[in-house]
Amino acid sequence: MDVIEILLMIPPMLLALFGNIISYDIKQILKNEGHKVSFFFGHFSDILKFIELIQNTEEGGKKLKYKRKLRTLIVVLVSFIISATVLFTYLISMDKNMPMLINEVECQEFKEYKRDSWKGIVIDKYINEPSDSTKTIVLEHKGVQQKLFGFIFYNNYDLYEKIEIGDSLIKENNEDFSILKKQGSEIRYYPNVSCKGYLAPLKNYNQLIDKLDSMPFLN
Repeated sequence: MDVIEILLMIPPMLLALFGNIISYDIKQILKNEGHKVSFFFGHFSDILKFIELIQNTEEGGKKLKYKRKLRTLIVVLVSFIISATVLFTYLISMDKNMPMLINEVECQEFKEYKRDSWKGIVIDKYINEPSDSTKTIVLEHKGVQQKLFGFIFYNNYDLYEKIEIGDSLIKENNEDFSILKKQGSEIRYYPNVSCKGYLAPLKNYNQLIDKLDSMPFLN
């Protein structure tokens, strides 16, 4: 366990402790107000009860106090999730304490992917059906054609779906990303793998964000 790992562990531990203190304080308030609570489980349902209590409280000072406590709990919960995610990301990227998350076969394919290079205009794309459903594109550069399939599409969010005939796809030797060039735009795609010393940059998740933005319940 290195110094960075220890430092990254401190915030989620402290936030978890602080969050529990606030949570049990809320349970005590609910109990005093006549609500049935358990001090061992039901934390989420207690938050819903507390929100309802705030809405039904008419005394200004008490209502403001309850609102501040709820806001504090929300800030602590959000901060805990962020800090825990940072720690989790660091552990994966450094290949520490999480060997079960490392797919050795996938990481070997990633090494081979890094050694590869390609450049060209997309002249065809298809899926081999009904045989193996392999996503394939055909590039052409200076009269030479090259087929791409396999790892590049299995580990990149929606890359195949985003590619259109006439787009350009480029990857330099020893680079860990491919560049998709469309009319007026350029997007980098990083393989979504967890291998020693490598974690796909967060910018790669813009494909996920696009999907979430399109969901009706978020609009």
